[in-house]
Amino acid sequence: MKAKILSFVLFAIFLVGFASAASWSISPTTVTFNPSTSTNQFTVSNADILPITVNVPSTITVNGVVFNVADNGAVAINPVSSHTFTVTPQTELNFDDFNFGQAYSANLVMTNAANATDTKTLSVSVQNSYCSNGKKGDLDLDVTLTNQGTLGDDENWYPADTIEAEIVVTNNDNEKINDIVVRYGIYNKNTGAFLIDEDEKSFDLKSDGEKILTVLFTIDPNDMNSDDDADDFVFFVKASSDDLGEALQCNYYTEDSNIAIDEDFVVVSDITLPETVQCGETATVNFKTWNIGSNDEDDVQVVISSPNLAGFKPQTISAGDIGSFESKRKSFEYTVPANATEKTYSFEFKVLDEDGDVFENDNDQTSVISKTFNVQGNCEVKKSVLISAALDQATDAYAGEEATIKATLTNNGAGETTYQIMAKNYDSWAVLKSIEPRSITLKAGESRDVSIVLLPNKNVKGDSEFTIQAIYGTLVTDQKIVVNIKPAKSIFSSFTNFSFSGVTDGNWFIWAVAGLNIILVVLIVVIAIRIAKK
Repeated sequence: MKAKILSFVLFAIFLVGFASAASWSISPTTVTFNPSTSTNQFTVSNADILPITVNVPSTITVNGVVFNVADNGAVAINPVSSHTFTVTPQTELNFDDFNFGQAYSANLVMTNAANATDTKTLSVSVQNSYCSNGKKGDLDLDVTLTNQGTLGDDENWYPADTIEAEIVVTNNDNEKINDIVVRYGIYNKNTGAFLIDEDEKSFDLKSDGEKILTVLFTIDPNDMNSDDDADDFVFFVKASSDDLGEALQCNYYTEDSNIAIDEDFVVVSDITLPETVQCGETATVNFKTWNIGSNDEDDVQVVISSPNLAGFKPQTISAGDIGSFESKRKSFEYTVPANATEKTYSFEFKVLDEDGDVFENDNDQTSVISKTFNVQGNCEVKKSVLISAALDQATDAYAGEEATIKATLTNNGAGETTYQIMAKNYDSWAVLKSIEPRSITLKAGESRDVSIVLLPNKNVKGDSEFTIQAIYGTLVTDQKIVVNIKPAKSIFSSFTNFSFSGVTDGNWFIWAVAGLNIILVVLIVVIAIRIAKK
């Protein structure tokens, strides 16, 4: 009997000891809150054959933020079973209170009701991080930001500015990483909202591989309000692997973005118009007038001009009263003249305040923006050429000798034109030797000389006519030219104009030799006749 009692006591002691050292655990041991999470869970598991009661606190405070734990207090968990608890912040997290890249945490301690020394600890962490588990793995990021807008600069942006981001992703791992996704955007620390949140198509990177992405994004004033401050915004880039998960491969880059908000500044943005317009066509221009200042504005006007587009008179369009971070869409029509020159034109938009002055921001930049468009097709451009010509010689032209005619072409049309030079109607009295150059391109009002060389026939004399042609497109301009041709020169032609005055002109030696030759010829003839008579 005593043996049975002793066995029972030992068994009871064993059960009490087993219960007091119950096998229970929590998973995960850390729950993390970041901008992409608003709730978390953890599970308490009882691996014992006996039930267990766990005391769970109702709240935990992290960096001044209170989190509630659902199903708190003394929670009974059956043998070989588990219970899941939910952790949520009492109020929406304001991540402006948490510096980027820094983890804020506190411990939630749970106790086994049967043994006060048997505790488990859950770490509740808050990270202003774009990676759910913080920076993990071997992806490296390098980012360069350039403001391509017209208002701010690389360090100071304005609503409606367009920003270019060059993102360089490098795999520093010794193995290939697949399905890398790059996410980027603008985050408002004050509101916890994303102004921009975009991602690029996934790609793979081999070991030590590099991928360069160039993206453009525009800061939409719709996503901002007058309560925002310039330093409320952060630009971020996140690179992670969908293949391996953020727990193994995730990195992010952040940079404070100063999006300026002046008191009084109204701009034109979202300008839409056809890129190319034909001559004679009527097109419509749409645009938004944005008040991106913190003050409401009255009697806003927009002046549109295009000084190089013939026939377009400056227009003044009233946008009226515009509240802070509100906009009004306006439009106007314009008709391209039928004879406009095909080229690039632009519209200039100036925004005026109620006093008629151009709006100016705190950086002394005025609210003036231009938008270009092309005029091409169906244009009746005036094309013409003026041809004048003269004999390019100090003396007359002679039959049987080359004569050079210099022609001057002047473009008196409206645009640059290329001319092909030809000659015709000379066949009856001359042969064409050359035209140089045969093709010329002249801007409007420009002139250039062309040399035409003709060889008159030996039996030609008097006025002879031919035609110079300038051919440009389907147009031809003819110009008749008259050339006076002298008879061909002979051996006796030098005596035709003989006079004694020539002796005193410095040519006496030539004339003396010629006279002596004549006398010798006469003497030889006389002697020959006398010898013949004998």
